[in-house]
Amino acid sequence: MTDSTMQLYMEQISAIPMLSKEEEFLLAQKCAAGDQEAIRHMVAANLRLVVAIAKGYSDSGVPLLDLIQGGSLGLLYAAKGFDPSLGFRFSTYATKWIRSGVLKCIEENGRLIQVSQRIAEKMRKIQRARAALEEPTVEAIAEACDMDVAQVEEVLSVPEVCSL
Repeated sequence: MTDSTMQLYMEQISAIPMLSKEEEFLLAQKCAAGDQEAIRHMVAANLRLVVAIAKGYSDSGVPLLDLIQGGSLGLLYAAKGFDPSLGFRFSTYATKWIRSGVLKCIEENGRLIQVSQRIAEKMRKIQRARAALEEPTVEAIAEACDMDVAQVEEVLSVPEVCSL
């Protein structure tokens, strides 16, 4: 995606007004009843959240537009399954599904060999610890990641083509 395309997309989604808590609650009730127009409105009003989450994974090697698309699918799933009677905001619920959609996109497009989402998350955690540590020994990484040394060694044994 070119910078101008991304800028245009951001301008378009920025023009969609954010929902107040009351508007969100009423819209969520309609979404729960299966109202397709309400679902479209809920998704459109929360696309900025998708972009914000997708940008956090922009170093994954997958194009940002693909990450946004995966996150948007997660947002759509969230809009269809949100229960407003639980008392929390839609964005709190949707974040889990958006992140799941982004991670699924990375898993499907980001490497030659598929690994489970659990292993991929451990790989990312280990990579962050490696980058933050001055001397990234297996023991230091394990401590930083709150993992056993054996777990770290297992994840590090995954071939490089699987790295993020």
